[in-house]
Amino acid sequence: MTTALLVLLSVAVLAVSLALLLASWDLALLADALAVTAALCGLAAFALVAAFTVRRARQLGKAARP
Repeated sequence: MTTALLVLLSVAVLAVSLALLLASWDLALLADALAVTAALCGLAAFALVAAFTVRRARQLGKAARP
């Protein structure tokens, strides 16, 4: 999970920084595409952490039952 999360966050950070650079060069369409890519990576990272948390909570719940 941590490797996938780090990759997603790294891609998001790279996309945001490139989007800002392209926006300063007046390349709005490419900047918008990279901003959308960063947003999708952020949502995917959120979903990944939520799924991991739910799976971990279920494992701990099963261990607590007699």
